[in-house]
Amino acid sequence: GVRIDPLGAATLFFVAWTVLMIFIYSIGYHNYGQPQGDHDVKGLPPHGATVTDEHGHKHTVMSIEPMYSRFFAFIGLFAFGMYTLVVSNNLLTLFVGWEIMGLCSYLLIGFWYGKKSARDAMIKAFLTTRVGDVFMLLGLVGLYKAAGTLSYAGIFGSEELLHTLATTGSGVLGLSQAGLYGLLLFIGTVGKSAQFPLHVWLPDAMEGPTPVSAMIHAATMVSAGVYLSIRIFPLVSQSETALLVMSIIGAFTALFAATIAVAQNDIKRVLAYSTISQLGYMIAALGVGAYVAAAF
Repeated sequence: GVRIDPLGAATLFFVAWTVLMIFIYSIGYHNYGQPQGDHDVKGLPPHGATVTDEHGHKHTVMSIEPMYSRFFAFIGLFAFGMYTLVVSNNLLTLFVGWEIMGLCSYLLIGFWYGKKSARDAMIKAFLTTRVGDVFMLLGLVGLYKAAGTLSYAGIFGSEELLHTLATTGSGVLGLSQAGLYGLLLFIGTVGKSAQFPLHVWLPDAMEGPTPVSAMIHAATMVSAGVYLSIRIFPLVSQSETALLVMSIIGAFTALFAATIAVAQNDIKRVLAYSTISQLGYMIAALGVGAYVAAAF
């Protein structure tokens, strides 16, 4: 099903405009309208093309990306995954959109697969985020077993169910069922939003083309993790332990990543660590109960 509420509407507005700008920028970035390169190969950035003007003089101009169509297919699927995640009315189809984005991030970070650094970065990003996703899937299974549904209305709209989950022990580290399932889902956010200790993939994600860096950092990938945390806030807020864990991880990540950014020389890595730090602020805000501050 589909659910558009104030949170979903606000997210859609910002995501839609940012994605549109990235699509438009990508057209010029990949040199649309330019000739094909003389020695360009798939999997490597274009090197340029030689053209002859009307006077017979040869000039070297920028050449079109050899895999231009493939790039737009990937970022189109990426955007589809994000929209699926945002407009879904249940955690299951949210997870489907979540995994589509994970696949596209793998394909786009390693878009120039002829470079070893890009191949290494795409594998690192895929495996790191999969760690978080496995725990998230466990949380979904446990929540479905306890609640019998994964719809937002069925879980977060039922005060009786939330109270039952908050007062029923899970048998794991003294956590209630609400605390355990909330933390398992939150680990998915830790992976996707690059929070400590699963932050290591994001700086290396800069190996992809610049529009991919913008897509992952600004518009979709990392903000999806915060969106999930806001969605499950009614569940997590039933457990003080879960909120404490969120606030500690968020606050530590904000300070930790900002400190690393100070020592970086590459501007794209500075931006990556800055992004991690800002996401940490958002997670910390959720952990201390500042729901609206994290959302907007």
